[in-house]
Amino acid sequence: REISGDLRVLAALLEVPISKSTSAPELVTAIQQKTEALLSQMPAGYLEPLVPEGSLPADLLDSLKKVDVALKDEYKMRREMLIQRALVTMQSFMWSKRAKEWERQLSAVIQRVGTELSVDPTVSMDTIFTATRRDLITALHKTSSGASNTFNASIKTVIIPHVPDRGGRPDELRAPTADMPSFKKREGPAYDAANPGGGR
Repeated sequence: REISGDLRVLAALLEVPISKSTSAPELVTAIQQKTEALLSQMPAGYLEPLVPEGSLPADLLDSLKKVDVALKDEYKMRREMLIQRALVTMQSFMWSKRAKEWERQLSAVIQRVGTELSVDPTVSMDTIFTATRRDLITALHKTSSGASNTFNASIKTVIIPHVPDRGGRPDELRAPTADMPSFKKREGPAYDAANPGGGR
């Protein structure tokens, strides 16, 4: 059988060599053997849950539920704001002359994006009972600083072109022009006659 792309990716990840004569069943066997060999080198309990379900007391579980609700409410509010800002930004492109020619297509894209983005968090508190030591190591690695913390992301491939400097720095503010006179209290006979009380 022909080797699928997924098998090739898995073989490359596990550094399993593939030759022209390698069949799909042979590759699956080699991947399984390499996986079992790697797992045997892992510490005991590496893939077992850190907090098994039913191991927490009722009062602690109740406190975790309250924290979960609070975090979800805040996360939902943040997602609503970000989604709304994204939609407004996309709609602003409709103001250009070129967009008028594609108004129907762009409106359809904006509407589809708005319906696909969900404000409700997809994280469940039940994941606490399925988290393993591997998950903890990954989380610590991503949230820690250091030169080795490099993760691939599609957003990193976006290159922002040169943009004009719009200024606005406090030390670059222009001094008042000479055409604008400074404030000076009015005085003189005409002003004193019109204001006998001295402005009080």
